[in-house]
Amino acid sequence: MLSFQGQSYKTPCGPISGGISELFWFDPEDYGFTQAAPTAALILPPYTAIELRDGAVVADGAKLFPIDLEDETGKFTAKQTLNGRSEKWDYEITGELGKMGNSLTNFFARLSAASICSNIGLVIVDNTGSIHVLAEKWVNDKVIPKFKMKNDGSEIHLEEKFDGKNGGTLSLKGVYSRGPLEYTGGRDSLEAFIDKP
Repeated sequence: MLSFQGQSYKTPCGPISGGISELFWFDPEDYGFTQAAPTAALILPPYTAIELRDGAVVADGAKLFPIDLEDETGKFTAKQTLNGRSEKWDYEITGELGKMGNSLTNFFARLSAASICSNIGLVIVDNTGSIHVLAEKWVNDKVIPKFKMKNDGSEIHLEEKFDGKNGGTLSLKGVYSRGPLEYTGGRDSLEAFIDKP
């Protein structure tokens, strides 16, 4: 306690399922998140609300766009490393996408354009129902230090056998100074923003 404040870590009793239930991408310029002030016990509080920023309109394309991953293929990792006093977290989301074709090619082209010209904001709903936010930009109406995710290493494949893969592997990567923050506003609060093709 003289040089730092420690904290215990304990999870509630019960099953904790892995995997990504839903994955959405968005333009980080379109959405702002609300976060309470840090406390001694909670250095990085969760986000409690999401809202459209001034000028962003769902009808004009300011949406959360679903990425339809094949069942039980979505994986998220954030790996921490320390170099002297510099901490970094390497982020990666991977998952399988169905059917090679023009739709998949165009989807990857849009991800690549966002990677180069802007950013890819991401919302992950995991199989326990927790919601996680990556590559956000606006928090409490202020810009946070740049947190960028990009399309990096995705592939399109058509395997040789009838039961082989036909589609693509999504690979989104980024680097940041901390692990992901949770969003506690609930899945229902996202519904009005979700694109429904």
